[in-house]
Amino acid sequence: LKPFFAQADWDRGTSARSPGVQQPSAMSRRADADEAPPSKLGSTAEVEEEADMMMPSTSARRALRAPAAQRSGRRRCLLAATGLSIAASGFLACLYAWSPSPSAVPEWPPVHVSFPDGKQCELAALYSPAQGRDGGWRRGDPNGLAMRESGGFFDEPEELWRLRRMRHIQQRCRQAESLRACPAPAWIKDCWPGCRGASPAKCPGGSFWQIHYEPTFSCDAELRIGLQGEGGKWVCDPHKITAAVAAGRACLVYSIGSNGMYDFESAVHGQISPACEIHTFDMKNWSAYTAIPPPRFVNYHIRKIGPPPAALVSILFRELGHEGRTLDLLKIDCEGCEWETYRSWLGEGMRVRQILVELHGFSRAHELFSFLNEMGYVIAYKEPNTLGCDGSCIEYVFVMLNRSFSRAVQV
Repeated sequence: LKPFFAQADWDRGTSARSPGVQQPSAMSRRADADEAPPSKLGSTAEVEEEADMMMPSTSARRALRAPAAQRSGRRRCLLAATGLSIAASGFLACLYAWSPSPSAVPEWPPVHVSFPDGKQCELAALYSPAQGRDGGWRRGDPNGLAMRESGGFFDEPEELWRLRRMRHIQQRCRQAESLRACPAPAWIKDCWPGCRGASPAKCPGGSFWQIHYEPTFSCDAELRIGLQGEGGKWVCDPHKITAAVAAGRACLVYSIGSNGMYDFESAVHGQISPACEIHTFDMKNWSAYTAIPPPRFVNYHIRKIGPPPAALVSILFRELGHEGRTLDLLKIDCEGCEWETYRSWLGEGMRVRQILVELHGFSRAHELFSFLNEMGYVIAYKEPNTLGCDGSCIEYVFVMLNRSFSRAVQV
């Protein structure tokens, strides 16, 4: 920029010519200054001195004033344009660095994803229901295949149960097709069909759930209880719970997260059985905010659920004296805490018949579904929440079956 400082002094005419010294022509002086490398122009004082020596005569200044001003104006415009260009480039570079990209966003650590056995998928693809075969197990037989693999919850002919089992395995094989190449959530197209390889911040949750983890099992007469719209929960065959209570068996329900609303608990009490023992767990006393006390049939607990130092569900199970009992319904709606707490839902000595949960987002979906599959749970129902969060939140019903149900290789 030093030649431009000299030019500016030249245009302003702030210095006088040295008397008695023959001056070269204005154009030759300017060419010499322009050709001089910046390193040879010296300090600012030297530049100013050289500019003084390069001053033209008064008449020459008058003749060159207008063209010089034009040249100076053009240079100033060029400098301004260059500065704006550099600023714009810097802004774009910062924007690019800030924007999440496949290479900039760190991947989650690999997790174990349980896939069906290859032989299972081969058999499931070729499976067709046989006719007139029941294998000796008949409806009502406590040793029947359905009764054994469902813990006594489903009572149906063996052939129908085998059909259910193969449908379950077939659906899991379909799910494996899109996940086998990428067991961990990675930012590549093959792992996120429908999301175009974007990060979770750019991939709508509804797109993920539209593709992944469809129900693998069907109930005979599922029922939606609680609020209409957001907040209601599906229950697999609640009439079987009602029948079991009528036959003398106890009913036990845990509800984690009420948000001061007890519609689910009231529906269990009114639609399934008033004999059900209901326990609700919240992190804080919502009644202090809503001024709505829990119903009299609800045992209310202010406890945080999760890994230590929070309370494991299995610890609460023992503290409340429920060891040896079946937990018919475990309902979880804790606005995102499920990803950090799901391993605390089940524990040694616990038998949870159904898990009713709303999932928010899909940050650890593969890990959660693999964990529940390993514990013997099947997906019985799926409902997107389009009212509260545009389908990125989704309701699931998981039903516990014997692990042999998912690992069967015989048809």
